[in-house]
Amino acid sequence: MRVERAITVSLGNLATTQNDVDIFEAIQKVTVMGERLFGELDVAVLADDDRLGTTRLLDRAELIDPDAQIEDGVLRLSVAFPADRRGRTKISPDRAMANGDTGLQLASLVRTAQQRLDEIAASPLEPTQHEQMSVPSSIWIRQRIVIGLLAPDIQRALLTGKAPQHVTPEWMLAQD
Repeated sequence: MRVERAITVSLGNLATTQNDVDIFEAIQKVTVMGERLFGELDVAVLADDDRLGTTRLLDRAELIDPDAQIEDGVLRLSVAFPADRRGRTKISPDRAMANGDTGLQLASLVRTAQQRLDEIAASPLEPTQHEQMSVPSSIWIRQRIVIGLLAPDIQRALLTGKAPQHVTPEWMLAQD
């Protein structure tokens, strides 16, 4: 529903023909990434048959998105797609955690992994200790220390509850 509303509000004035064209008839592809909605629309549906109609369409599209362009009969542009409001913070729909417990469990996994890496002298933050590194003693520990070796931005997302919805503790532990 939010996507349809964003399309209607943002792109509704693109049609240059005199007849009443439904913007949804022209859509070939719509993608939402973060806080932007990217669209590909069929120029033949929106513009008059002549070159002037295509030029007017591009002029209107550039008012919406200065980087809009027409290539091979397809209008490509993007519009703002604000994040959902959840309490006092803004969360992009593709990054919202399903529930708070999952975020807490993921944060606990990261902290446990970092602690276990320190215990076996394998912390990426202390490469001088790697000479004294020992092998993890159990499968339980080996499953968890891998999480501590993830890139810092991924660990930060897990610790702050900003990981994608599909990332759950069970999913993390099932990865090879």
